Amino acid sequence: MRQSTIVLLLILASVLFSAWFFSSHDKVTRDQYVGYSGEARFNEFFAAEKLLVELGLEADSRSDLTPNEWLPPYEDTLVVHVAEPLAVGENLSLVLSWVSSGGHLVLLPPRRESEFADSLLAYFGFSLKEVSIDVEDAADTEGEDDEIEDDDYDYFLALSSTYFRIDASDEDALSATLSDEKGNVLARRSWEDGFVTVVASPWYFSNGEIDDSDHARLLLDVVAGYVAPGKTWFIYNSAFPSLWEVIWTTAPLVVIGLMACLMLWLWSRAPTFGPAEGPESMARRSILEHVRAAGHFAWRHHNAAELVASSTAAIMHEAEFRHPGISRLATDAQARQIAKMTGLDVEGVFDALHNQDHTSHREFTRLMKTLQRIRKNL
Repeated sequence: MRQSTIVLLLILASVLFSAWFFSSHDKVTRDQYVGYSGEARFNEFFAAEKLLVELGLEADSRSDLTPNEWLPPYEDTLVVHVAEPLAVGENLSLVLSWVSSGGHLVLLPPRRESEFADSLLAYFGFSLKEVSIDVEDAADTEGEDDEIEDDDYDYFLALSSTYFRIDASDEDALSATLSDEKGNVLARRSWEDGFVTVVASPWYFSNGEIDDSDHARLLLDVVAGYVAPGKTWFIYNSAFPSLWEVIWTTAPLVVIGLMACLMLWLWSRAPTFGPAEGPESMARRSILEHVRAAGHFAWRHHNAAELVASSTAAIMHEAEFRHPGISRLATDAQARQIAKMTGLDVEGVFDALHNQDHTSHREFTRLMKTLQRIRKNL
């Protein structure tokens, strides 16, 4: 079967398959959750920030907090996870000084367990204790709100994801608390001219939880309920993940495939085991070929005069060996003696030794042949 016939059959089969596919399949629309967009993808407090702005309060977000580089004014509020950099050295001193001068520090549980993070809470007289969540009760109350009793009114919070409760070293010194039967969910105390508030769950103010239960109401009471309202700063991350971490998290199969291809390439380039192969023997070349190549090189680089002079000097050295003192004779006498020794024509020998013309390639070749014949016959 000819190649053109095969191509036509493949095209016909493709057309028939496309016609069958589009006639028997319908386009459908499917809703799929793709996550947050824009800043909300990496800022977990983006919705809380927009809520405060809509309510007429000042709010902003920052990716990290380095006290020795930046701290807000003393009348502002900082909402931040308890983190190691805030509990060590100069940073700790700056944070304590900022709160003492009138700042309001809202601390959320740390992202991971750390003794340094616990020590920061201990400086303010707080600690976090982990509580057990009854799986059956959490399943029964899923989608429902748990009620927390307060002196003035009730809060409804999602306690099924609240794994911590707050202990305070001096309960009587607390200016505000929010608790259930397992302990304090929120606690605040004054710290000289400022305030420190600890919240038991980091999820209450996050993008996915701020609109549930009374979380928005709790946020408003925390940042503007019992303290002089200033600007609220949300610190949503201590540092961005590295590029390699992002690549591995988003496309692990691509990374594995590339590593496998790299290993196969290295394996293909590695030398195989077996007897060593000896080097190929170089073909021996004639000495005349080297002489001819040297002559062409000298001619191309305008070194013909040097080549003629060296040949003439070699002839005179050989003639001096056979007839001592010939170099002190006159030029015509030298030519006669050399012609006598070689049996060549006197005029030709004289022209070769003293009337050297090598301005053209033809004359240079003729002259070199004559000099070589004189030297050979000496």
